[in-house]
Amino acid sequence: VVRPAESNATGWGGFYFEDSVDGSEFHWTRIEGATSSAVHLVRSTPVFDHVIFKDNSASYGGAIRAELLSSDLQINNSLFLNNFAGAAGGAIYAVGPTGPGEAALVISDSIFRENNAGTTNATQQNTAGGAIYINGNSRLLRSTFRDNEARAYTIYAAGGRYTQGGALYSAGGRSEVIASSFISNACRMGAHPY
Repeated sequence: VVRPAESNATGWGGFYFEDSVDGSEFHWTRIEGATSSAVHLVRSTPVFDHVIFKDNSASYGGAIRAELLSSDLQINNSLFLNNFAGAAGGAIYAVGPTGPGEAALVISDSIFRENNAGTTNATQQNTAGGAIYINGNSRLLRSTFRDNEARAYTIYAAGGRYTQGGALYSAGGRSEVIASSFISNACRMGAHPY
């Protein structure tokens, strides 16, 4: 279990990987209370297997913020619970290649529950992806998205901000969603994938 000390009310910064070599792995780990993404990846792709990401926050990607380059980012059998991003990707914010056969965010047999992007205060920006924001290739297999939300101060039609993708927002690239469930996700524009 990785979390802030009981006496640390402000949280901790999270893990940061930049240009790391292949072979890094997180197995049977619980990461919670990070305030600058639980894991920030720059051209690094560790494997996540049986990991719980809970109560993490950041501007982009409360649990994971990833900038992919040449290898798939693999997330298997993991739980993303109550993570928050101020702008996009309550649980995961990922950008990467968009061409056929290039690197992708690959998620299998995982659960995304009660993750949020954006707030309802008057200063909030446009928001996207209550659970996941992806601008790149992705494959989502046998996963469940439940009670995730993209939120904003007012609806776009009234001259305010807009929200997109209560569960998933794909801004570009090739996305595959196979045998996955989307239940009770919400936003002001498009209740499920956008």
